[in-house]
Amino acid sequence: MADTDSYVARLKKCYATLAESATVKFKSVELADMKAFEQVCNDALPKNKNEIEFKSVIRSMYYTDKHGFLSCIDNNKYLILLAEGRAITVHFKVEFEIYIKWENDKFNVSANSYSKPTVQVKMPELRTRAEPICVVNKYSAFNFDVAELDRVDVSFDGVKKSSWADDDFSD
Repeated sequence: MADTDSYVARLKKCYATLAESATVKFKSVELADMKAFEQVCNDALPKNKNEIEFKSVIRSMYYTDKHGFLSCIDNNKYLILLAEGRAITVHFKVEFEIYIKWENDKFNVSANSYSKPTVQVKMPELRTRAEPICVVNKYSAFNFDVAELDRVDVSFDGVKKSSWADDDFSD
């Protein structure tokens, strides 16, 4: 990378290089591919005081709200290179292939020794109905005769039943 590039331009180039790397595209864990990935990550590190300040501002935003930061960098994805190694691997979807650790002020990339978890999702069984579904009258559950509807008087105060509502049930 040329020293005359701005820090943001250098981050953008590093991000583009990582996105096209064999480690990201093909999930390669060959030593040469991992060392190339490591070199690009280390090229993205700040080199002067202004770049260090820029990184510290971005890192403080990241550590304040990791989820919010990751959802807000959609237009500036290269800023992920200023976060921690775990965030970089998750962003590039290589968290099960490589492990990035911080060692002696540099990134160190190695093959991830943990295997990808296997999850079996049990699909629900499709059930077939032997008899067709029949449509039921929505009033059939009430068990009343249609003739009884004539005995109901509707007033503004509510429903009053003329046949047995006049009975006094109080003691």
